[in-house]
Amino acid sequence: MANDVNISNRTEMALLETQQKLLQIELQATKAGRYPTLSLSGSYSYQGLSNEFPYTAGDQANWFDVASVGLNLKIPIFSGFATSSKIQQSKIANQKIQEDIALTTNQLNFAVTNAKNQMENSLITLNIQKENVELAREVASSIKVNYNNGLASLNDLLSSETSLTESENNYLMAMLNYKIAEIELIKAAGNLKSLIK
Repeated sequence: MANDVNISNRTEMALLETQQKLLQIELQATKAGRYPTLSLSGSYSYQGLSNEFPYTAGDQANWFDVASVGLNLKIPIFSGFATSSKIQQSKIANQKIQEDIALTTNQLNFAVTNAKNQMENSLITLNIQKENVELAREVASSIKVNYNNGLASLNDLLSSETSLTESENNYLMAMLNYKIAEIELIKAAGNLKSLIK
């Protein structure tokens, strides 16, 4: 589950990739400001003229149609280098976001490597603590037999029971640390959603 590293699932990467797409769209829009534009407009109206209000004037009003069609061509010749400056700024922002993506990728890969190392170390500690519990059980059992036969004191018996309890607590803590390291590896690999399923 954690072996298949997919850092593109990480929120950090998704955010940077979205920012990169938006910056590319902004660059294209800025470049489009240099293109000539052609627009067509039209209007139509009906007008009446008379010395009186046209609706009450009856036949005395002169009614006529008015229509217009317009064609507008804008060719940008010189904009005071504003468009060139905006294009340069957009290109620099695009380069910066690419560097941010590369840096974040390296950081996330480093986090995955660290999480794997932490998990391996936690597994080693878990195995050592398991061996300590088994050894403490053997010692406690041996001292209990010796106590029952009168060869060990009550203090030795209590001390061995305390050591057994401490080693069991240490084993449980090592197991908890191992599980935390496992979750950290899943998180670093970008697979947290797999825990929900």
